Amino acid sequence: MIGFCWGGGQSFRYATNAPELKAFVVCYGPSPNPADMAKIRAKGLGVYAEKRCAHRCGMPDAAAAMRAAGKPYPYTIYPGVGHGFLRTREQPEVADSAWHAVIRFFREQLKS
Repeated sequence: MIGFCWGGGQSFRYATNAPELKAFVVCYGPSPNPADMAKIRAKGLGVYAEKRCAHRCGMPDAAAAMRAAGKPYPYTIYPGVGHGFLRTREQPEVADSAWHAVIRFFREQLKS
């Protein structure tokens, strides 16, 4: 599952309620209630923009909550870009790097 902005938050939240989910990606979206993160079984990846969403989306708290729950949640805050950078491609090389990371993550997590 992958979501962007509000949908990114829904992707993260869905992972707290879907034990069958294998992988999810949050692209600049808010995190769920920290207490619910312990229920996550899927592997997650976070893609965040430096200029707007990394702190507004609560990344420091989300990362701490995932660590406390013993859940890996690798994420990258992409430098010099704003919210929606994958769509706007304001810096194509950054957008391409992020998108390749997403594809690589899904391939690794979803291989049979």
